[in-house]
Amino acid sequence: SPTMQTAQGGTITQEFDDMEGDTQGETPSESVPENNLTHSATIPLPELGSQLLSSLEDGSLVAGRYQAMTLLSSTPHSNIYDAVDQHGYLRCWACGSANSEEGDIYCVECGAQLTGRHYRLQEFRLSPDFPADGSAPVPVPEVFLNNEVQGVAHVYNTLQDAEAGRVYVVWEAVMGSTLNSLAAGVRSDVITTQSGSLEAIDEERALSWMAQAAEVLVRLHSVGIVGCAMTGDNLVIQPGDRLMLVDPSGCRAFDPESKQEPSEQLLDVLNLAVELEHWYTAVHALSETLHEGGTPTPASAEPGNDQVVSGAEETTGPLTGEKNISTVLSRAKEVGYTTAEEFFQALEELSDTGMPANFQFVSGRASDLGLVRQINEDSVLTIEAIVLEHERSLPVGLYVIADGMGGHENGEVASSVAARTIGGLVNSALIGPLLAGDSVPRDPTTCGGLLRQAVLEANRRITTLAGERKSDLGTTVVAALVVGNHVTLANVGDSRAYSWHEGELAPITQDHSLVAQLVAAGQISPEEIYTHPRRNEIFRALGDPRLSEEEVDIYHHRLQPGGGLLLCSDGLWDFVRDATIAGTLSNAGKEDPQAICQMLINQANAQGGEDNISAIFVLVSARGA
Repeated sequence: SPTMQTAQGGTITQEFDDMEGDTQGETPSESVPENNLTHSATIPLPELGSQLLSSLEDGSLVAGRYQAMTLLSSTPHSNIYDAVDQHGYLRCWACGSANSEEGDIYCVECGAQLTGRHYRLQEFRLSPDFPADGSAPVPVPEVFLNNEVQGVAHVYNTLQDAEAGRVYVVWEAVMGSTLNSLAAGVRSDVITTQSGSLEAIDEERALSWMAQAAEVLVRLHSVGIVGCAMTGDNLVIQPGDRLMLVDPSGCRAFDPESKQEPSEQLLDVLNLAVELEHWYTAVHALSETLHEGGTPTPASAEPGNDQVVSGAEETTGPLTGEKNISTVLSRAKEVGYTTAEEFFQALEELSDTGMPANFQFVSGRASDLGLVRQINEDSVLTIEAIVLEHERSLPVGLYVIADGMGGHENGEVASSVAARTIGGLVNSALIGPLLAGDSVPRDPTTCGGLLRQAVLEANRRITTLAGERKSDLGTTVVAALVVGNHVTLANVGDSRAYSWHEGELAPITQDHSLVAQLVAAGQISPEEIYTHPRRNEIFRALGDPRLSEEEVDIYHHRLQPGGGLLLCSDGLWDFVRDATIAGTLSNAGKEDPQAICQMLINQANAQGGEDNISAIFVLVSARGA
């Protein structure tokens, strides 16, 4: 196992468009908020003309718990604040437990952090005839108060200030970027390369977002809700490219069982199609500007611009064919889809056309103590799923190897936290929704951002645990997310990923080690890596509170039928040369990947087995081969 010598500096910052929050990439398991008020599907607001609702002063405390920090927006009937929960111990935001006590930083039931959590605090003015006994209704449809609609911001609490005639709804603070801000190129965290330069939003990714917006509308209509502001300023792309409707407070109830002509539902589809057309045009404008080396201007994302979506003959990439985004949006604007479900299905069908349909893979994994160590500090995680339907095949897999450091009860803990955290977050953000049939973005940019955020979250949890234990915890990590034949890899440390094709073994990742730097500088030869006295010293690992986003290396690779992907800890590559590994992988035609992993373990032990040894081998083939 490596030893941590130094770390490169840097801080992790998170930016927000219209609100701020510390969601930590988690979704609350408790779906019903802590409501203490009655509510109904439709509550009329008092007639107040255009007079604005007076706002709270910065720092005001609501119900002795939520501190209003900044006024985000204001209408005649409602104010929205960025607020911080000063007493999160009263009820855990993640699991709903009320068993924590004042002073607890973490929930005693689930371990979620209870302090410093941001929310959007929405304030409504109540008319004088509403009761003052805490039972005033909330002017928000009940399905939102009960968190029944996936893809809509969650409610955590409702409160009433009878003396002031105010009622409050506590919404989650959504981290991410609005669709309009992305099309204008004014954000950096979602559409930024490692070098910091803007990159165009590819069509597959844009189409996935549009399909998700239509899917949210389907869910709203299914519970009898219409009239929501499905605009580019109210739709936010979260880390992992999950779209969310941020503010549903203006939505109205509509009886889906009524025999009335559902004109309001058709109007919703029309409005969303118009909004998406303007947004998609702005995306193209941004892409063309960036390709020409220019600077994007925010004006290109204004909904009122007069440009139109490109025609079928101009559409390229996954949108080619008889159907394209232009024809789908035009049909929706002409009321060619009678329901939001039809509109969503048309967009989702386009989204699926860009995915390879003929790949499958089989994998093996193995981890061994070796012949010298007393404990195995490596952790290995694999998650695989494959969807076979409509003559199509979509394989998805996540593979993680973490090589812990820090000695007994430290290294193995760090590596376990890393593997499980990355596995949990990627599974909840991509693999699980994909299997559920959701329209999940899975393009390279999305996968890279998701893996990077998962690795950073693993680092945060390890550093927090190290502080609690007052001990050193560290681990390397290499993770591969495979969707179809595309691989996205994340690497920190000196565990490696190799590609294997036609008998050739080639490293994909680059070690964050002293000897790798010496080789790059031409001071030693690649062969000297294996004998250098400081070969175990690495300068980057999880467990470093200064680890920055840029220090999580992301790689992309295309797998070919007959080829494969190998992940391993240094317990393998440090003792078994690449040529020998390649020769072993050449047995893939005769041995299954599990047997090959065991062969690699045996070869490392035959060379002394001085370290823990872990390997994952993924073999790719054409479907039916």
